[in-house]
Amino acid sequence: MTAVEWPNAISPGLWPFRLDAPEQWSAVEPTEGLIAFLGPPADDFRANLVVFGRRLPEDLTLGEVAELALSDDAPRRVVDPGIDQPAAPGGLPVAVRSSGTVVEGREVRQIAVVTEAPDRSPSGLRSVYTMLGTYLADRADLDESTLTSVMASFELIH
Repeated sequence: MTAVEWPNAISPGLWPFRLDAPEQWSAVEPTEGLIAFLGPPADDFRANLVVFGRRLPEDLTLGEVAELALSDDAPRRVVDPGIDQPAAPGGLPVAVRSSGTVVEGREVRQIAVVTEAPDRSPSGLRSVYTMLGTYLADRADLDESTLTSVMASFELIH
């Protein structure tokens, strides 16, 4: 028998990361995803952010991953706000998509921000992170800026 540790060069795991969450937000373990944050209750709703991480093939673009994160059974229109960025020196590539839908009679908006680590396994897989923020449309002036600030703080730990 040979002892094999994971992650390793053949099967690298996800890169560790950090982000800055507001003090009044609660970190929770989601049923799917890596970590989630819940904002304080407001109007019988809690704005939230879920961080997902997966090893994905090279041929799946970050924009496609963002659109998949926003697809579900609810009728919605996915919008590309035109702020996708390739990897800048010292930075990470980013794709952003947003959508809106109606849930239980309330307009809900979502923002998906997707980025990737600069790692590649021998098979071409890489670490891809999706941050999915959800908030009430009528609280966009407060919650959208908070969510985008948290998402912008995402960084890989080397």
